[in-house]
Amino acid sequence: MKHSTGWLELERSFSYFQQGARRNRAAYLALRATVLFAGALIPIVALATSNEVAVACLGALIVAAEGLTQLTQVHDHWVRYRRTAELLRREALAFVTGTGPYRKGELSDDQQLASRIGDFVGQESTAWEETTLSADHKSHLGDADQT
Repeated sequence: MKHSTGWLELERSFSYFQQGARRNRAAYLALRATVLFAGALIPIVALATSNEVAVACLGALIVAAEGLTQLTQVHDHWVRYRRTAELLRREALAFVTGTGPYRKGELSDDQQLASRIGDFVGQESTAWEETTLSADHKSHLGDADQT
């Protein structure tokens, strides 16, 4: 069972979404922490040094971090990848225990597993495409407002 094509695809897909969730979470938290700390430093630097260049650089850092957060959609990717990884984890449990859709039916367990993994990955691909197109559309609308 654990060397079947369906199981190997489950392991590959789970690993992909698990790692993707971790990477996007780390990126999101790093960008948010950058905004938080740079924002907190602005009044301190402004009062302590009167160095306008340092204050301007901190402000620019905030804008860049916010821009990257929006551009890369790391928060949305983190949430969706985590959700998909959890769906795959539950699917593996149902498969191994022979519960849910893996009670004996028309398709073999391996065929059912492969079909359901394809559905989950397909849903994620569709959601990713919609998010990407939505973000691209919003950025184009912002360009039109500036003209």
